Amino acid sequence: MGFKRNSSVKIPSKQFNARNFSTSKSSTNVNPWFWTGLIDAEGSFSIIIKRNIKRTLGWQVESKFQIGLDKNDISLLLQLQEYLGGIGAIYKYPTRNIVNYSVSSVKDMLILISHFEQYPLLTQKAGFV
Repeated sequence: MGFKRNSSVKIPSKQFNARNFSTSKSSTNVNPWFWTGLIDAEGSFSIIIKRNIKRTLGWQVESKFQIGLDKNDISLLLQLQEYLGGIGAIYKYPTRNIVNYSVSSVKDMLILISHFEQYPLLTQKAGFV
């Protein structure tokens, strides 16, 4: 039994013209399906449960979205953050060659989810958002 959509889905790769793309351009020039494709390929969604004695029940539950890329692709993550209205944070790791974009607040997660309502994920990750 697979996941089915009732709406037609355009193929993002057919909409993205690599010759016209530059990471120095504003994210408003990037087709929103490109962001969905990048997140589908490189993003991850997590639910984190950890002990926290300051909480009433002694536990804390946190939802988290992350996407990590090579440090040379930081401008792409900055554009994604700009496209999503500035939500989340970008972390640079001085001892590793990666940068990480992370969204964890419930309010910010709702902004991310609204993007996926218009431009749904196409892989199995779609069942988790």
